Amino acid sequence: MKSAYTDLSHELQEILTRFFGHSHFENQSPLLHANEIEAFAKEIKNLGFVYFIHCSVSHYYSKEAKAYFHSLGYSNPSYQSTPLLTESERLENAQQQEEGFLITYAVRNIQSPSLTLEFRTKCLGSQAQSPSLSSVWLGADYQEREQYDLFGVRFNQHPNLQRIMLTEDWQGHPLRKDYAIDTPQYPWRSAK
Repeated sequence: MKSAYTDLSHELQEILTRFFGHSHFENQSPLLHANEIEAFAKEIKNLGFVYFIHCSVSHYYSKEAKAYFHSLGYSNPSYQSTPLLTESERLENAQQQEEGFLITYAVRNIQSPSLTLEFRTKCLGSQAQSPSLSSVWLGADYQEREQYDLFGVRFNQHPNLQRIMLTEDWQGHPLRKDYAIDTPQYPWRSAK
């Protein structure tokens, strides 16, 4: 996906420069502020990025939660899998990181199917919110609902933000790192 950035059209390079200050990204997707994501999405859709591939979310602990789980002997993959860092740098990054969510989107240009653009936004805090992109790409509708259901990220102005995979009475969001895996949920797990 990332190699497609070097083959971008002049218009897309201008949009990337306007939003990010440059148009060349190596080994990472561009990171937008949540208040800019809808405007960016509309502009790249006008350039032919009309196929919505995915919306995915990653949850990160607060440094207090990381210290607590580390004291219990649990490791945290969100900082252990960071490439090209020493163990002390990984631990330092983990301790400085606030709790939040990283939302990653990928879209494809149908005139040039090999041209895929991936971009991200970060939402801090346990009650994360981000603008919905379902008004830009219809394909974002169900995927944002899935991320809301499993992670609890609220997509503002979403036309139908409700659970899509779990029952309405399900408590919590099971893919969050702070979700208690032994939470009783009828009929799957009964209360002890």
